[in-house]
Amino acid sequence: VRINFDDILYIESVGDYLRIKTPKSSFMVHGTIKAIDEKLPTDRFIKVHRAYIVSLSKIVDIEDTTLVVADKMIPISRAHRPLLMNKINML
Repeated sequence: VRINFDDILYIESVGDYLRIKTPKSSFMVHGTIKAIDEKLPTDRFIKVHRAYIVSLSKIVDIEDTTLVVADKMIPISRAHRPLLMNKINML
């Protein structure tokens, strides 16, 4: 199954698998968050936690330690927060 970058809301690490969430469905693929992070375009996606990569264009709200993508609360780690804020400010 091919998934367009525009359709991806977020990617979540679930053990040895990744859950790729789109508005209509979700897909489970075998792999690591690090491997997929290296393949995604950095201008459209950002790793915000050791278990989550989000699409920058799909972020609805950002709070202190969480962000919202399509009604899903996603944690932001302390290490990734400055990178996220810099990326958001560039947009």
